[in-house]
Amino acid sequence: MRSLPMEKNIKDMFKEKLIHLSHHIQDKQIVIWGGGTHGRIVTEAMKDIGMDFEYVIDSMRVNEDIKIFGKEVKEPAFIKGGSRQYFVIVAMTYFYKEVKNQLIEFGYQESEDFSFFGEIGNVIEPVNDI
Repeated sequence: MRSLPMEKNIKDMFKEKLIHLSHHIQDKQIVIWGGGTHGRIVTEAMKDIGMDFEYVIDSMRVNEDIKIFGKEVKEPAFIKGGSRQYFVIVAMTYFYKEVKNQLIEFGYQESEDFSFFGEIGNVIEPVNDI
């Protein structure tokens, strides 16, 4: 799928963030929480810099017996207690607070075990040149 110019800028931003987070990720398996546009852009950015991920967490589509971005879809409980095994990339604009609270309940710490990649809403505002 061809990226739009704005998505290209966002993808570059995500690549930088992924590289910055690599010291937290280390040997952990990466899990993408969110199977929408944000998740797609994150997975494209990961591919561009030679990173891969194991699963997609998407509670709305877990029972559909489908793959998202070519990976198996898991329910959130799958990663419960797995903060030493998984690094979670939360790739969504909505429900971040709820997902964050759930990850904390599962034993994850923000920045150390998961990171939010939903800043697209802050990026897509048009810039007015005067």
